[in-house]
Amino acid sequence: MINFESFSNYDIKNKRRLSLFNNMKSVKAALISSLLLAVCALPTYAVTFQAEDYNAFNDTTAGNQGGAYRSDNVDIEATSDTGGGFNVGWIEAGEWLAYNNLSIPTTGSYIIRMRVASPSGGTASVDLNAGSIQFGNIAIPATGGWQTWTTVTKTVTINAGTYNLGVFAQTGGWNFNWIEIAANNGSTTGSIATLYQHCNYGGWSAGFNAAGSYNLSDITSRGGVNDDASSIKIAAGYEAVIYQDANFSGSSVVVSGDVSCLSNFNDMASSIVIRPKGGGNGTVNGTHKRLKIINGCGSPMWVQWLTAPGVTFNAANRIKLNALNNFVEFDVPDKGLPSMRFWPGFGCDANGQNCRVGASGGPANLGFTCPPGGCAPPIDSKFEASFGCIPGVSDADCLKNPSAPTQPIGRGDWWNSSFVDGYTAPMKVQVRGTCPVGPQPAPVFGPGGPVGGVIDCSTIRVADCPTTENLSTNGQFPALSSVNLIATNPTTGAQGGCYSPGSKLTFSHWAAGFTTYPADSAQAKMYSCPTPPVSPDQCSAGPASKTKYHNMVHQHCATYTYPYDDGVGLSSCPAATDLSYEVTFYCPQ
Repeated sequence: MINFESFSNYDIKNKRRLSLFNNMKSVKAALISSLLLAVCALPTYAVTFQAEDYNAFNDTTAGNQGGAYRSDNVDIEATSDTGGGFNVGWIEAGEWLAYNNLSIPTTGSYIIRMRVASPSGGTASVDLNAGSIQFGNIAIPATGGWQTWTTVTKTVTINAGTYNLGVFAQTGGWNFNWIEIAANNGSTTGSIATLYQHCNYGGWSAGFNAAGSYNLSDITSRGGVNDDASSIKIAAGYEAVIYQDANFSGSSVVVSGDVSCLSNFNDMASSIVIRPKGGGNGTVNGTHKRLKIINGCGSPMWVQWLTAPGVTFNAANRIKLNALNNFVEFDVPDKGLPSMRFWPGFGCDANGQNCRVGASGGPANLGFTCPPGGCAPPIDSKFEASFGCIPGVSDADCLKNPSAPTQPIGRGDWWNSSFVDGYTAPMKVQVRGTCPVGPQPAPVFGPGGPVGGVIDCSTIRVADCPTTENLSTNGQFPALSSVNLIATNPTTGAQGGCYSPGSKLTFSHWAAGFTTYPADSAQAKMYSCPTPPVSPDQCSAGPASKTKYHNMVHQHCATYTYPYDDGVGLSSCPAATDLSYEVTFYCPQ
């Protein structure tokens, strides 16, 4: 059985999260009985070429001035951009790079995205097949430095086929990290709201097919341009809040229905929230569908959940989603729902038990069992949330906070996609509704929502898991200086996920001879960070924030990797009837 504290527990003084499940003291010993799913794939909507992986080039200067990666005349250096790797630099006018085998599956609208940096700006152009198909120039803004990166976009039409892609420097003075060609999923067909460049719905258009919060990057990825929208169309039953600045700040205007000319807000749109008109108040016995979990794998996936002792959640457990994009929506009480955890199971039997991935167990009264060899370690990729009490429900009728039983649960949703214990599958969380970025005032409190309303860990793989992690606590325990964090089924030899440093040192499941320790032991306490004896500040300043695991996860997404991983992972949003969360779990691989 898993014992855990309420996720509502939050230390306001230290601005630190206290883990929802940080008292995992006894989970059944673990084995997974059969092989990890072998063949799964994420849905592919785009192709990315790293700048340094060109097939042909023209460079006007001799030698590689950056001295990295390749030994020809293209100038390559290490980059500090998100994800690391290399960038092409020292670009001069007239130089070009070509990339073979760009495969376009269907004729249609595509978005070109280029990752660039420049102290003073420049101009690039993109073409196909050595210039036989020209897409025109792309302006590169002054970003403020050679390693201060931004993404520029251009929407084009491409016929189905296979091409060679070319990037041409019309001017020099810019750095280049990667280029992506992506299907334009922002097509206005079926949109509930569409921004237009000109009055009377002319020029470029950017369509939004669901209620939600859309930052500047979301607008540009759909073909829009910053500070350049002049009209909008909105479907019946919806309204839009248009903001002057990115991140849903600055001046704003609320628009209901079509507006042929935004005369008082012309050329000012940098972010937008689309929501149902008058989302409405909650009621003491009401519920709303505020959580949607999606199968992003294509193979059968079982949705499992746990909650804290004493909390009642009236929903089926181990729900089977058979195919890609199948989903289940959960009704969340308007008066709140604390301390919830949701995670996927793959390769399960006909009852959703004995899963190859996700069989980490749970209380018998919720119907959980384990494979014959025992439970897997509880390192599942997961969505954790305490749903707040919605306005319209009085404080007296709100559920009580399990961490402060005399107090109501509060008016904010607190949630994360924590990798504190490890991970088993890629995942993504998308906020649908209004969740402002930045610290939230009373009665919501907390750090606010993620930028763009998304935490996207869809690119992480078990293969990224460190195999030589230094867990020696700054050399105090030399035997722990090179530890493999991959979780391997000792019966089958299959890889079942990735331990975090703290869970590797403390979880006995699948230990296979590796010595584990109590969380407050000298060997484990600076990675598992129990408080006491380790204070939040001691934890954040210690080795947990410097591990390969921490750095690797943060290269993929902004989520927790140890209990006091400040600045990432934890979000708080104003609880509302029209605020919901879409969680997609992809194939474990």
